[in-house]
Amino acid sequence: MLGYKVFAPATLSNLSVGFDLLGLAINDLGDEVIAREGKEKGLKIHKIHGASGQLSRNINENTASYAAYKFLKDMGLSDKPIELEIYKKMGIGTGLGSSAASAVAGVLAVNYLIGSPKTKRELIPYALEAERMVHESCPADNVAASMLGGLVLSSTHTNLRTTKIFTPPGLYFVIIHPDSPISTAASRSKLPTHISLDDHIQQSSELAFFIASMHRGDFEAIQVCLKDHIIEKHRKNSIPLFEQVRKISIDLNSLGHGISGSGPSMFVVCQNSLVAENVKDSVSQLYKDSKISSYVEISQINNNGAVLC
Repeated sequence: MLGYKVFAPATLSNLSVGFDLLGLAINDLGDEVIAREGKEKGLKIHKIHGASGQLSRNINENTASYAAYKFLKDMGLSDKPIELEIYKKMGIGTGLGSSAASAVAGVLAVNYLIGSPKTKRELIPYALEAERMVHESCPADNVAASMLGGLVLSSTHTNLRTTKIFTPPGLYFVIIHPDSPISTAASRSKLPTHISLDDHIQQSSELAFFIASMHRGDFEAIQVCLKDHIIEKHRKNSIPLFEQVRKISIDLNSLGHGISGSGPSMFVVCQNSLVAENVKDSVSQLYKDSKISSYVEISQINNNGAVLC
Protein backbone atom coordinates (compact mmCIF):
# COMPACT_ATOMS: atom_id res chain seq x y z
CA MET A 1 0.00 0.00 0.00
CA LEU A 2 1.33 3.44 -0.90
CA GLY A 3 2.30 5.87 1.82
CA TYR A 4 5.09 8.09 3.11
CA LYS A 5 8.05 6.88 5.17
CA VAL A 6 10.00 9.39 7.26
CA PHE A 7 13.32 8.96 9.04
CA ALA A 8 13.94 11.13 12.12
CA PRO A 9 17.48 11.14 13.53
CA ALA A 10 18.67 10.50 17.06
CA THR A 11 19.99 13.52 18.92
CA LEU A 12 22.54 14.55 21.48
CA SER A 13 21.03 16.99 23.94
CA ASN A 14 22.43 19.52 26.38
CA LEU A 15 26.00 19.14 24.99
CA SER A 16 27.35 19.92 28.46
CA VAL A 17 26.91 23.68 28.14
CA GLY A 18 23.22 24.05 27.27
CA PHE A 19 20.94 22.10 29.61
CA ASP A 20 17.44 21.85 28.04
CA LEU A 21 18.56 24.35 25.38
CA LEU A 22 20.88 22.61 22.89
CA GLY A 23 20.23 19.62 20.67
CA LEU A 24 22.32 18.15 17.86
CA ALA A 25 21.13 15.67 15.24
CA ILE A 26 23.48 12.78 14.43
CA ASN A 27 23.77 10.44 11.46
CA ASP A 28 22.62 6.83 11.12
CA LEU A 29 20.69 6.30 14.38
CA GLY A 30 17.00 7.15 14.39
CA ASP A 31 13.41 5.96 13.93
CA GLU A 32 11.23 5.50 10.87
CA VAL A 33 7.46 5.84 10.57
CA ILE A 34 5.26 5.03 7.57
CA ALA A 35 1.89 6.78 7.23
CA ARG A 36 -0.74 5.25 4.92
CA GLU A 37 -4.42 5.61 4.16
CA GLY A 38 -6.27 3.39 6.63
CA LYS A 39 -9.32 1.17 6.39
CA GLU A 40 -11.02 2.33 9.57
CA LYS A 41 -12.10 5.70 10.86
CA GLY A 42 -9.40 7.63 12.71
CA LEU A 43 -5.69 7.18 13.34
CA LYS A 44 -4.43 3.67 14.14
CA ILE A 45 -1.07 2.04 14.77
CA HIS A 46 -0.91 -0.90 12.35
CA LYS A 47 2.37 -2.41 13.49
CA ILE A 48 5.48 -1.72 15.58
CA HIS A 49 8.84 -3.20 14.63
CA GLY A 50 11.56 -3.34 17.28
CA ALA A 51 11.32 -2.09 20.87
CA SER A 52 10.85 -5.67 22.15
CA GLY A 53 7.20 -5.08 22.98
CA GLN A 54 7.91 -2.00 25.15
CA LEU A 55 5.76 0.36 23.08
CA SER A 56 1.98 0.63 23.17
CA ARG A 57 -0.26 0.52 20.10
CA ASN A 58 -2.70 2.82 21.88
CA ILE A 59 -2.43 6.08 19.95
CA ASN A 60 -2.61 8.07 23.20
CA GLU A 61 0.38 6.25 24.69
CA ASN A 62 2.87 6.30 21.81
CA THR A 63 4.73 9.49 20.87
CA ALA A 64 4.64 8.78 17.12
CA SER A 65 0.85 8.48 17.04
CA TYR A 66 0.15 11.08 19.74
CA ALA A 67 2.00 13.82 17.86
CA ALA A 68 0.23 12.84 14.64
CA TYR A 69 -3.17 12.74 16.35
CA LYS A 70 -2.75 16.21 17.90
CA PHE A 71 -1.81 17.52 14.45
CA LEU A 72 -4.77 15.87 12.73
CA LYS A 73 -7.16 17.13 15.41
CA ASP A 74 -5.87 20.67 14.92
CA MET A 75 -6.45 20.29 11.17
CA GLY A 76 -10.01 19.01 11.69
CA LEU A 77 -9.03 15.57 10.37
CA SER A 78 -9.07 13.42 13.51
CA ASP A 79 -11.53 10.97 11.89
CA LYS A 80 -9.50 10.55 8.70
CA PRO A 81 -8.55 6.86 8.22
CA ILE A 82 -4.77 6.69 8.65
CA GLU A 83 -2.52 3.90 9.83
CA LEU A 84 1.03 4.11 11.08
CA GLU A 85 3.79 1.52 10.88
CA ILE A 86 6.61 2.26 13.31
CA TYR A 87 10.18 1.04 12.93
CA LYS A 88 11.84 1.58 16.32
CA LYS A 89 15.53 1.47 15.46
CA MET A 90 16.98 2.88 18.66
CA GLY A 91 16.73 1.92 22.29
CA ILE A 92 14.42 3.42 24.89
CA GLY A 93 15.97 5.31 27.81
CA THR A 94 19.25 5.88 26.01
CA GLY A 95 19.58 9.66 26.32
CA LEU A 96 19.60 9.93 22.51
CA GLY A 97 16.13 11.39 21.99
CA SER A 98 14.29 8.13 21.33
CA SER A 99 10.76 9.34 22.10
CA ALA A 100 11.41 12.63 20.27
CA ALA A 101 12.56 10.86 17.10
CA SER A 102 9.37 8.77 17.05
CA ALA A 103 7.19 11.84 17.58
CA VAL A 104 8.96 13.78 14.83
CA ALA A 105 8.80 10.91 12.34
CA GLY A 106 5.13 10.28 13.08
CA VAL A 107 3.86 13.81 12.70
CA LEU A 108 5.99 14.56 9.63
CA ALA A 109 4.89 11.36 7.86
CA VAL A 110 1.23 12.25 8.42
CA ASN A 111 1.88 15.82 7.26
CA TYR A 112 3.19 14.44 3.96
CA LEU A 113 0.20 12.08 3.67
CA ILE A 114 -2.34 14.91 3.88
CA GLY A 115 -0.53 17.18 1.43
CA SER A 116 2.09 18.98 3.58
CA PRO A 117 -0.06 21.83 4.93
CA LYS A 118 2.60 22.78 7.49
CA THR A 119 6.35 23.32 7.47
CA LYS A 120 8.70 21.22 9.56
CA ARG A 121 9.17 24.08 12.00
CA GLU A 122 5.39 24.43 12.37
CA LEU A 123 5.13 20.75 13.30
CA ILE A 124 7.48 21.01 16.28
CA PRO A 125 4.72 21.93 18.80
CA TYR A 126 2.83 18.70 18.04
CA ALA A 127 5.94 16.60 18.65
CA LEU A 128 6.47 18.53 21.87
CA GLU A 129 2.96 17.63 23.02
CA ALA A 130 3.90 13.99 22.54
CA GLU A 131 7.07 14.48 24.57
CA ARG A 132 5.02 16.12 27.31
CA MET A 133 2.79 13.04 27.35
CA VAL A 134 5.72 10.78 28.37
CA HIS A 135 7.96 13.20 30.29
CA GLU A 136 7.08 15.59 33.09
CA SER A 137 9.20 18.34 31.54
CA CYS A 138 9.16 19.29 27.91
CA PRO A 139 12.27 21.04 26.59
CA ALA A 140 12.46 21.29 22.81
CA ASP A 141 16.14 20.30 22.54
CA ASN A 142 15.66 16.78 21.12
CA VAL A 143 12.53 17.47 19.09
CA ALA A 144 13.84 20.64 17.42
CA ALA A 145 17.17 19.06 16.46
CA SER A 146 15.57 15.84 15.16
CA MET A 147 13.09 17.80 13.07
CA LEU A 148 15.38 20.53 11.72
CA GLY A 149 18.81 18.88 11.80
CA GLY A 150 22.13 20.38 12.79
CA LEU A 151 22.83 22.12 16.09
CA VAL A 152 19.70 23.84 17.39
CA LEU A 153 19.21 26.30 20.23
CA SER A 154 15.66 26.22 21.58
CA SER A 155 13.57 27.52 24.45
CA THR A 156 10.04 26.77 25.63
CA HIS A 157 10.01 28.92 28.77
CA THR A 158 7.81 31.73 27.41
CA ASN A 159 6.96 30.59 23.90
CA LEU A 160 8.66 28.20 21.52
CA ARG A 161 11.79 29.65 19.95
CA THR A 162 14.31 27.76 17.84
CA THR A 163 17.35 28.76 15.84
CA LYS A 164 20.02 26.72 14.08
CA ILE A 165 23.63 27.39 15.05
CA PHE A 166 26.46 27.21 12.54
CA THR A 167 28.75 24.21 12.96
CA PRO A 168 32.22 24.11 11.37
CA PRO A 169 33.21 21.21 9.11
CA GLY A 170 35.45 18.50 10.49
CA LEU A 171 33.68 17.69 13.75
CA TYR A 172 33.21 14.03 14.67
CA PHE A 173 31.25 12.63 17.59
CA VAL A 174 31.95 9.34 19.33
CA ILE A 175 28.63 8.09 20.67
CA ILE A 176 28.99 5.83 23.73
CA HIS A 177 25.99 3.95 25.05
CA PRO A 178 26.53 1.59 28.00
CA ASP A 179 23.72 -0.96 28.23
CA SER A 180 22.16 0.57 31.34
CA PRO A 181 18.84 2.36 30.56
CA ILE A 182 18.00 5.44 32.62
CA SER A 183 14.53 6.93 33.08
CA THR A 184 14.41 10.61 32.14
CA ALA A 185 11.99 11.34 34.98
CA ALA A 186 14.16 9.53 37.51
CA SER A 187 17.26 11.32 36.28
CA ARG A 188 15.62 14.75 36.45
CA SER A 189 14.43 14.05 40.00
CA LYS A 190 18.09 14.10 41.12
CA LEU A 191 18.67 17.64 39.87
CA PRO A 192 18.66 20.72 42.11
CA THR A 193 15.76 23.14 41.79
CA HIS A 194 17.99 26.13 42.62
CA ILE A 195 21.60 26.97 41.78
CA SER A 196 23.99 29.68 42.92
CA LEU A 197 24.44 32.91 41.03
CA ASP A 198 28.12 32.03 40.51
CA ASP A 199 27.19 28.69 38.89
CA HIS A 200 24.65 30.42 36.67
CA ILE A 201 27.19 33.01 35.49
CA GLN A 202 29.87 30.39 34.88
CA GLN A 203 27.57 28.09 32.89
CA SER A 204 26.09 30.98 30.90
CA SER A 205 29.62 32.04 30.00
CA GLU A 206 30.48 28.53 28.75
CA LEU A 207 27.32 28.43 26.59
CA ALA A 208 27.98 31.86 25.08
CA PHE A 209 31.62 31.07 24.28
CA PHE A 210 30.64 27.66 22.87
CA ILE A 211 28.23 29.22 20.38
CA ALA A 212 30.76 31.92 19.44
CA SER A 213 33.50 29.29 19.04
CA MET A 214 31.28 27.22 16.75
CA HIS A 215 30.69 30.25 14.52
CA ARG A 216 34.43 30.92 14.35
CA GLY A 217 35.35 27.27 13.89
CA ASP A 218 37.75 27.69 16.81
CA PHE A 219 38.37 24.14 18.04
CA GLU A 220 40.79 25.24 20.78
CA ALA A 221 38.15 27.53 22.25
CA ILE A 222 35.54 24.76 22.07
CA GLN A 223 37.89 22.54 24.06
CA VAL A 224 38.15 25.19 26.78
CA CYS A 225 34.43 25.96 27.19
CA LEU A 226 32.74 22.56 26.66
CA LYS A 227 32.08 22.02 30.38
CA ASP A 228 29.06 21.33 32.58
CA HIS A 229 29.29 22.93 36.02
CA ILE A 230 25.72 22.22 37.14
CA ILE A 231 24.07 19.02 35.88
CA GLU A 232 26.84 16.50 35.25
CA LYS A 233 27.85 16.00 38.88
CA HIS A 234 24.32 14.86 39.73
CA ARG A 235 24.12 12.31 36.91
CA LYS A 236 27.58 10.90 36.27
CA ASN A 237 27.50 8.31 39.07
CA SER A 238 24.62 6.51 37.32
CA ILE A 239 26.72 5.94 34.20
CA PRO A 240 29.12 2.97 34.11
CA LEU A 241 32.80 3.98 33.71
CA PHE A 242 32.01 7.68 33.26
CA GLU A 243 35.28 8.92 34.77
CA GLN A 244 37.35 6.39 32.81
CA VAL A 245 35.79 7.57 29.56
CA ARG A 246 36.50 11.17 30.59
CA LYS A 247 40.15 10.30 31.15
CA ILE A 248 40.41 8.68 27.70
CA SER A 249 38.88 11.76 26.08
CA ILE A 250 41.42 14.01 27.81
CA ASP A 251 44.41 11.76 27.18
CA LEU A 252 43.60 11.58 23.45
CA ASN A 253 43.17 15.37 23.22
CA SER A 254 39.52 15.39 22.17
CA LEU A 255 37.52 18.61 22.35
CA GLY A 256 35.33 17.42 25.20
CA HIS A 257 33.22 14.68 26.78
CA GLY A 258 29.78 14.81 28.32
CA ILE A 259 26.42 13.19 28.97
CA SER A 260 23.72 13.20 26.32
CA GLY A 261 20.37 14.07 27.84
CA SER A 262 19.66 12.09 30.99
CA GLY A 263 22.21 9.43 30.04
CA PRO A 264 23.50 6.80 30.08
CA SER A 265 24.73 7.74 26.60
CA MET A 266 27.80 9.94 26.41
CA PHE A 267 29.55 11.78 23.62
CA VAL A 268 33.12 12.76 22.87
CA VAL A 269 33.59 15.67 20.47
CA CYS A 270 36.60 15.24 18.17
CA GLN A 271 38.35 17.63 15.78
CA ASN A 272 39.03 14.98 13.12
CA SER A 273 38.34 11.37 12.22
CA LEU A 274 41.69 10.09 13.54
CA VAL A 275 41.05 11.35 17.06
CA ALA A 276 37.53 9.91 16.87
CA GLU A 277 38.81 6.49 15.79
CA ASN A 278 41.38 6.46 18.60
CA VAL A 279 38.72 7.37 21.16
CA LYS A 280 36.33 4.74 19.80
CA ASP A 281 38.97 2.00 19.96
CA SER A 282 40.04 2.89 23.49
CA VAL A 283 36.51 3.23 24.87
CA SER A 284 35.36 0.01 23.20
CA GLN A 285 38.28 -1.83 24.78
CA LEU A 286 37.51 -0.28 28.16
CA TYR A 287 33.95 -1.62 28.19
CA LYS A 288 35.04 -4.97 26.78
CA ASP A 289 37.66 -5.39 29.51
CA SER A 290 35.06 -4.43 32.11
CA LYS A 291 32.56 -6.93 30.65
CA ILE A 292 29.92 -4.23 30.19
CA SER A 293 27.80 -4.38 27.06
CA SER A 294 27.98 -1.13 25.10
CA TYR A 295 27.43 0.58 21.75
CA VAL A 296 30.33 2.78 20.61
CA GLU A 297 30.19 4.40 17.18
CA ILE A 298 31.41 7.46 15.33
CA SER A 299 28.97 9.93 13.82
CA GLN A 300 28.94 13.33 12.21
CA ILE A 301 26.27 16.00 12.34
CA ASN A 302 23.04 15.30 10.48
CA ASN A 303 22.21 18.67 8.96
CA ASN A 304 19.00 17.54 7.24
CA GLY A 305 16.93 16.42 10.22
CA ALA A 306 13.78 14.43 9.53
CA VAL A 307 13.39 13.45 5.86
CA LEU A 308 11.41 11.25 3.53
CA CYS A 309 13.24 7.99 3.00
